Amino acid sequence: MNLIKGIGEYLNMVKNGVKHGDQIIEAVRTAARVKEQNKRNDLGEGGEVIISDEAIAEIMRRKDLCASCEFNSRNAAKERNYNSSLPFEHCTLCKCRIGYEDGKEYCLSCNCGMLAWNERNPDLPPMELKWKAFEEIKK
Repeated sequence: MNLIKGIGEYLNMVKNGVKHGDQIIEAVRTAARVKEQNKRNDLGEGGEVIISDEAIAEIMRRKDLCASCEFNSRNAAKERNYNSSLPFEHCTLCKCRIGYEDGKEYCLSCNCGMLAWNERNPDLPPMELKWKAFEEIKK
């Protein structure tokens, strides 16, 4: 891997992370809520619901979609000879980490990384997003 390309990838990732820091913070907070809710459920504790079952199901659905997506760096490396110096699984379109607790899958207000690609490529036909921002179903 070209060292200059690797440094450029990291700098772009950091720049993107700073630009979307609020989304990363939301993802980390949501992941903590999921852990706490699962711990309470495992212990049979009642009390206040920290995060709904619907929100957890949406996160798991997103994780499955991202894991199998053709734009997942792991899949793209196998299918399209994609290579990257980033040492983690990521979306090749938006560079967000996939499968981590700070990943976009946990940011319930976020859209699929295809939105970023569509915005950067307005002259091309837009790709359909795999998932969109989650809106809680009110009971």
